[in-house]
Amino acid sequence: MCRLFQICLAICGYAASAEAQGLLWNLPEDGTLIRFSGEYVQTDSQLGTGNTDVTSTWSRELTIKSVGKAEEMYQGQPTACRWIEFKLVDGKKNPDLIPGPAGVRIYKVLIPEESITGKLYNENNIHNAMIPVVRG
Repeated sequence: MCRLFQICLAICGYAASAEAQGLLWNLPEDGTLIRFSGEYVQTDSQLGTGNTDVTSTWSRELTIKSVGKAEEMYQGQPTACRWIEFKLVDGKKNPDLIPGPAGVRIYKVLIPEESITGKLYNENNIHNAMIPVVRG
């Protein structure tokens, strides 16, 4: 799924944000969302079939939404947190294509608001590549 985030960023022109915690550069108000969409095209070379290539196409849409606030214990301290929902929808363009990704996946995670800084590095000069998850 990490590769999907990178592809979505490239499509939407937010490549600089890819270096800082994937797609979460700042926290929007509750109920606010952003949607990324794209299309995968994969060509497989089939051995033993006279070098016939098989091309598969499917769409992918990622929605990121802020869905609530909570105060939770994080690193021993009460901390303001935000519920973030990631909804991933894969759809097949070719209905005859049986294998491969399809369907809806929803991930809901509670993250400390302080972890989303909009900076490439934290106060200890460590690259902000991951987001801590309090619950999810």
